[in-house]
Amino acid sequence: MSVKENKDLMLRYVKEGNAAKGDVTKLLALVDKYFDPKFVFHLPTGDLSLKQTKQVATSIYKSFPDANFTIDDIIATGDKVIARATMRATHKGEYLGVDPTEKKIKLVGISIDRIARGKIVERWYVNDIFGLMIQLGAIPNPFVQK
Repeated sequence: MSVKENKDLMLRYVKEGNAAKGDVTKLLALVDKYFDPKFVFHLPTGDLSLKQTKQVATSIYKSFPDANFTIDDIIATGDKVIARATMRATHKGEYLGVDPTEKKIKLVGISIDRIARGKIVERWYVNDIFGLMIQLGAIPNPFVQK
């Protein structure tokens, strides 16, 4: 696939994910559509398989059912697409031990996806989970002086 086709694949995936409006069944079907069965999700805490990635996605969408993603920047080169994205959502379900707060949150992350044969085969990802936990009130904000 060309660089443009790889970039377009990522944009379609995000657009279709947002259109699913938190319907976990539809979202998991999109994972099957866009991700290779041997997909590897590289996180700072260790690698996840496609099955494990689906479990994480299910947990996130149960906690933040109105999640909506915006691609703030997207850069493609060769077989890789780099995206800086923002998720905006409402905390409606338990997440990482934090009971629902009904707070509106904003989570920023950066991913690098490798695409082969029209599918996402690898993802390297980091996000501001620390900032999310501050927004949920799970930890104090060390950047605000009292």
